[in-house]
Amino acid sequence: MDKLQHIDDLLRKASQVPANALVNDSDWKAVERKLEHRKIRIYAMWIFLALITFSVSVGTLMHFNTPTNEQMAQKTTESNSQNQNDISTTTELPVVESKIKEEMSNENDLVDISPTDRILSETETPLQIQLQGGNTPVENDYIPVIDNPSTLPTEIKSPLVSKQVPRLLNLDNLELELIESPYLANLVLKTPKLNDKKKGTNKQGGTPPNSKSHIEVGLAFTPSISNKIVSENSALAGLINRDYYNFVGDHEGASFSNSYGINLQFHAPRKFYIATGLFVSQRTESVNYNYINKFGVSKNITGTSIDSYYIVNPTKYDTVKYKGSNSYHFIEIPINFGYKLPISSNFELRSQVGISYLQLVQRKGKTGDSYNLSLKDLNELDLNTHNVAANIKSGVYYNTSRFAIGLEPTFGMNINSLSSKSSSIQTKPYSYGLNLTTNFKLIKK
Repeated sequence: MDKLQHIDDLLRKASQVPANALVNDSDWKAVERKLEHRKIRIYAMWIFLALITFSVSVGTLMHFNTPTNEQMAQKTTESNSQNQNDISTTTELPVVESKIKEEMSNENDLVDISPTDRILSETETPLQIQLQGGNTPVENDYIPVIDNPSTLPTEIKSPLVSKQVPRLLNLDNLELELIESPYLANLVLKTPKLNDKKKGTNKQGGTPPNSKSHIEVGLAFTPSISNKIVSENSALAGLINRDYYNFVGDHEGASFSNSYGINLQFHAPRKFYIATGLFVSQRTESVNYNYINKFGVSKNITGTSIDSYYIVNPTKYDTVKYKGSNSYHFIEIPINFGYKLPISSNFELRSQVGISYLQLVQRKGKTGDSYNLSLKDLNELDLNTHNVAANIKSGVYYNTSRFAIGLEPTFGMNINSLSSKSSSIQTKPYSYGLNLTTNFKLIKK
């Protein structure tokens, strides 16, 4: 920019030479305008890159500072293992397995034993066992060792007591509290691991919401700011009026726009996905024309440049005064390739890049003609109906097993010119904004 400013200063000094005294002031303003537009494009690019960098930085920071579900599950497993080791240490005693004690010779002491039970006892003294969740101790002189709680019978009968052991609830987490007694025999109680849960990577256990291939469909809305990049058709640059930038180009600027539609995403089992959909996209520009055109123009013989400017009759001055917003409406079909980076059990960073097909379906507004500065309706201009644009998005998504909500900065710009090849001024609309997406997960495999 410093070199360009230096060149600009040299050109201004050169304009003081009599040979250049007839240079029109609008020519210098055109140079200044190009320099200014270059600054604006650079600033817009840096702002957008800053948004992307900020999103990636926040996502990365959350990813490394937030413990993952695997780490939480591992800590839980280690804690359960430690608890089980403590219980085993305090409850493991030598095991005496027999159907009936050898010392018991009285037939009244015989008990029918189911195949799933084992009898552990070295004394005939009653033993009290407190069931978790119950208030009444159960007295029995035979204690079954449970290898498989699912095969536990509904009732356990003993000829020495008239009470029956009720059906045990919540067998997967069965806990027995041992009451100390001087007559207590050595006992090993075989129970499932306490607090044993399914291994998973999320809070509810099981697989994380996006570990399987699935389809997401939902609505998307993008408020944005739209503008355009202006360039000259080198083959027809000579047909641009010397006052075009001063009267017309410098009075066109950015304006608010939006797009909305249906979003469709195909997610692979890993971290990649393809996004498409159907959207109604809008590109806009604000205009504020207020000038009086006093000169007429004529082309040279070849018709490729303006040959001369001449003053018209004051009664035929063209007075242009118009303020409003020009809008261009497109049907957009994007094809984007995306990558997602999990940062917690429910949050992930998604980034996607791709191209879009844009079909121009409607245009409203007026613009100044680049040749004779007259005010024309947009429908009178020769514009390209079929267009191609590039786009990039990156943002944070909140995920559950049923839906996903995302907020991501987005930037899109036409690759081809909206103006036809027969126009001396070429325009490429662009927009940047925040895309709000709400997707529902339909199919999982």
